[in-house]
Formats: sequence, C-alpha cells, structure tokens
Amino acid sequence: MPLHSGTRTRLLARVVVASVAASLVVSTMQLPGVKRNVAQAAGVATVDSYASFNGTSQYFTAAHNSDFNFTGNITFSAWIRPSATCFTANRYCQIINKENSWQFVIAAGELQYAFMNSGVGWDYRSTGVKAISGQWQHVSYATNKATNTITLFLNGRQVFTQTNSTNVPNPSGASTQALMIGYRENASAQYFAGDIDEVRVYNTVRATEALAQADMNTWGPANNTGLVLYYDFNEGAGSTLNNTITGAASATHMTAVGSPTWADVKTTTVVGTRITLVFLRTYLTEAGGWTVPANATEGQALIVGGGGGGGSSYDNVGAGGGGAGG
Repeated sequence: MPLHSGTRTRLLARVVVASVAASLVVSTMQLPGVKRNVAQAAGVATVDSYASFNGTSQYFTAAHNSDFNFTGNITFSAWIRPSATCFTANRYCQIINKENSWQFVIAAGELQYAFMNSGVGWDYRSTGVKAISGQWQHVSYATNKATNTITLFLNGRQVFTQTNSTNVPNPSGASTQALMIGYRENASAQYFAGDIDEVRVYNTVRATEALAQADMNTWGPANNTGLVLYYDFNEGAGSTLNNTITGAASATHMTAVGSPTWADVKTTTVVGTRITLVFLRTYLTEAGGWTVPANATEGQALIVGGGGGGGSSYDNVGAGGGGAGG
C-alpha cells in the first residue's frame, strides 16, 4: 500500500509489529480536502531511499547536456530535509544548480532562486519563505516565462508568487556548465547539508496546488508530460543517480562526488520480537509505495501523528487529533 502525507507539520506514522513474521497495516494520511494521489507505476523497487549530504564535500553531478538548459518554462520540485547548517548567516545550501543558468537554493534558511538574465547577470531572489530545519518538507517552484511569474509551493500549498521580468526573465540564459545536486560549480562553499529525495524538473508550468501535491505524493509516472529529469534516489547504494524518465539519455544520469550516504526513508527498530517502522513522510517507490513483507502474518498497532482534525480510536489503532497529533 502507498503511504502518503500532506500535513504542513511534522508527520509521524509508526507501525508496531508483534514478531518478525508479522503483517503491517498502513493507512493514507493527507490534508483535509486534498485529493489522494496514488502511485501509478508498477515495478520491482520496494525501498524508498534518499541521499544525505555532509555540507562540506558531497554532491551529485553530470557534465553539461542540452537537456539541462531550461531557458523557457521550468518547474522544479523535491523532498528536502536541511540541517541546521543551512540556517546559519551567509550560508548558501544549493539544492540544485546549473551554473550561469538557473538554481534553487536555501540561503540562511530561506528558500530562494536565481536565473541568468541576459544583460543583467543573476542574483539571488528572495521568497520570504523559511525552510524547516531538520524536518522533511516538499518544495515546488513553478516558473511561467510567458508571464514572468514564479510560484512556490511548500508541502503542497502555495506560499509565494511573484511576477517580475528581471527576477523571472524570458528567456533565461543557457550555459555549458555542469548540473549539480547539493553543490554549485563556481562556489566552493555552497554545499547542501541534509537530505534530498525525489528531484524532478519539468519544461512545463505546474503552478497549481493539485500538481504540487501530485509530485509530493506520487512516484512517477516516468512519462509525465514535460518531465525532463526525474531522480528518485531509490538506487539506495553506489555512485550513480539515474534519470528515471522513459528513454532518458545516459548523459543525464549523475555521478556522486565525495560519497553521499544513502538511507531508507523509513526507520526500523527491532526489540526482541517486536519490529517498529516509522515513516516521517510519503513513501514513494516503483512498486507503488511501502509494501507488506512477504512473510508477515500479524500486525499489532498503527499509530499516526500529525496536524489536522480529531479522530477516534479502536482496535489498537490511534487516529491523530489536532496540533501535533498522537
């Protein structure tokens, strides 16, 4: 079953299992009124992994390719969990960057962006929206070059929009430099510190909450209209980060530098015969979400926490109330 989240606050789903050979029961969690987005692909990958960056030497890179030059419309989205390092004064944590073309970044804790503007150069542009330190959050920037408008969505909700021909030039500049996740080619200190997952770049405008929520809660599909780059980080090991769109050129795959570490989105704790699984955000895999282990036979409890309305409790299943939930 897919595991989804749409809460603006920290989400916690904890599944407690009676034994190693136990069944697990998982529910769908989302914001009131938000349409459920079900993973639409069927495949073999069952683990949702992400990459963790130390903020000093680790990133992914690919040499210049024409597919990386988004001089027209561009929508970028990703799951991120920045560490406290990204919130210090004068610190720039690059999420994704094509030097001298476009970039999306955390600057002293604020979500910012920049485009190369012919005759003007480029500068970091403020959104006034602070990222959340140490927590998973989904960001989506939708850029309409015809109207010079950029819109920022945080956890599937619109939080910023601006129309300005300098800040959002049409067209923006191209370059022959590398694409990087977690670093900027021409800035020696602009490393990302924290975790990144589910990076997507479209050449279309996805400037609605419904589309932002679809990217937030759905794996693929790999042939989405306008989807040019999709790095799901579900390799889980090694030094290659694959562009998973249908027919992707091998030159659009990325290579790790400095050995970023891989980890499963869910955490697993075993005490005696009891296994506890914790999901802090949507679990996205090629197989359609988190799947019950083949040898599972019995479930003990599902505990869900997060902001939202109240609920009831029965048969050892807890439903989150308002505020932090429980």
